[in-house]
Amino acid sequence: MTQDIRTLEKELVTVNRKIEKLIDDALGEPQNLVGTKEKQYKYLIKKQKMLLEEMQSVVLEEFRLSVKNYKDENAALNKLLAQKEAGLKELEYWKFQLEDFNKIPVFELDIESLEAEQKVLENTEVIKSKLQEAILALSDIPNSAIDLLTQSEQALRHVSQLSETYNPVYERIQSMRIELKELIIDITNHAENTTQDPERLSQIEEWLGEVYRLFRKHSVQDIKNLESIHSDLLKKVSVTENLDELIAEKAKSANRYKNKAFELAKTLYDGRERSKVWLEEKMKTLLEAVGMKDGNHLVS
Repeated sequence: MTQDIRTLEKELVTVNRKIEKLIDDALGEPQNLVGTKEKQYKYLIKKQKMLLEEMQSVVLEEFRLSVKNYKDENAALNKLLAQKEAGLKELEYWKFQLEDFNKIPVFELDIESLEAEQKVLENTEVIKSKLQEAILALSDIPNSAIDLLTQSEQALRHVSQLSETYNPVYERIQSMRIELKELIIDITNHAENTTQDPERLSQIEEWLGEVYRLFRKHSVQDIKNLESIHSDLLKKVSVTENLDELIAEKAKSANRYKNKAFELAKTLYDGRERSKVWLEEKMKTLLEAVGMKDGNHLVS
């Protein structure tokens, strides 16, 4: 209960003790409830009634709050139960869709790199042929590019020996010949490394085919959106499979508020009755001691 209830209860206990003392004192001397003592007694009875009413007001407010909390928790519980019922109908389908993502390591693939590699593997013969054609034109035929640059370099070297004015152009063509030789080496390496790999091509085609199928199935165009759908499916499965724990917690919470509401309702009903019974028992003892049959005017 709230601090207000505790404070009121303490004050009520004090008032009850004072009433009890007045009654106990009057057991031996009934005249003690006459005059000032009677006024004091009636004041305490009034005070007792006021405290009980205040306590009932506080308890009533707590009761209303508990009822509201119970309704809210119970509504949330029913929502979870409905969510579970709906989720169980879809759970197997969601799991089936998740299994569809496990056929290949879809989220580990670099689609752009695979597409580029696929294009190369599909055109290996053409690429190799054109590279060899380039090598031939640059170095392996009479009057090739390397031959012409070599001839030009020799001519400009002779001229530069006659005048330093021609040194810059000689150095440039010398640099061009060196760079061209390096270029020929690079092209030759590419040509040698360009080989057919049917197994690798088949694997890439399988992976990309599966990725494109998933794109079409889920109406997306990139891995990012596909991954978002996958994450959403994982969340749905996880939530549905763990709803029992949430339902149990929510049911426990709803029952706690319901029980509290019942306890508060009983408190509202019993509070004044207990005090009235206690007072009537005390007064009965007093009245019997003084030979009086009725003293309702003292407890009303």
